[in-house]
Order: sequence, then structure tokens, then C-alpha cells
Amino acid sequence: MTSLFGHSVRSELLLLYVLEAVAGFAVVSVLLVLGIAQITSMDSGGDIAFAAALAICSGLISGASGAYQPEALSRAGRLLARTAVASLLLLLLAHLVLGLILRDQAEGTSWASLTAVLLAFAGAVTTIRLGFAAASRGGFLKRRIAV
Repeated sequence: MTSLFGHSVRSELLLLYVLEAVAGFAVVSVLLVLGIAQITSMDSGGDIAFAAALAICSGLISGASGAYQPEALSRAGRLLARTAVASLLLLLLAHLVLGLILRDQAEGTSWASLTAVLLAFAGAVTTIRLGFAAASRGGFLKRRIAV
């Protein structure tokens, strides 16, 4: 257990959150910097900030939708269903933020471009979660204590 902001958090779930955030940030930033998807009319620094905010919010939304619960991580069907719910919530949140806060910079943003970015993000997160579930079932994340 790791203590985070005065709360006990399972270390393996914290590792999962960090891996998801890094993978999601990498995928989204590559898409935005290469120009495959266009979200804001700002420079690449604005795109990187958007990718970072998306990575941080993804973990919070996933936690709220129950994607980090042990029963969700043990069953592939539940894992994919909760990831889909979290992705839809993230899509709505990203579009809302772009529409309300970054109205001037996000003039040309379309649902298709935002959806493509979030599908790539969801693909990266799903791959990390499935790998984490396989590692967990394989016993790689178990603590062994000699008594």
C-alpha cells in the first residue's frame, strides 16, 4: 500500500494509473504533433498541454467509472465495458472543455477529429489494462513475504 494524499492506495493500481497516463499522453501527443489530428489552433505547446490534461483526467474518470476495481480488472468483459464508459465520458468532457474554455483556440475542432484522438487514447489505455491484467493473473504483481 502506498499513502497518497492521506489515503492508502494499492501500489499496483497506482502503477497502472501512471502507465495509462504515460501511454495515453504519448499516443495523443504524437497524433497532435504530427498533425494527424487537429484539436486546437495553438502551437504544439497547446497540443501537449491538451494531451497532458487528457491523460490526467482519464485516470480520474476511469476511477469514477469503476475501472480500477479488482473485479473489473479480473474479467476482460467488465474491463472493456468500463473502459468504453470511461472513454465516452472523457469524449464528452473533452468536447465540453474545448467548447467552453478554449472556444477561441478550438474553432475548427470537429467531433471526428476529437473522436479519433480519443479512440487512439482508449486503444492505448485498453492495451495497458489488458497487459496489466495478464501480468496480474501471471503472478508478476504479487508480493511474496517470507514468514
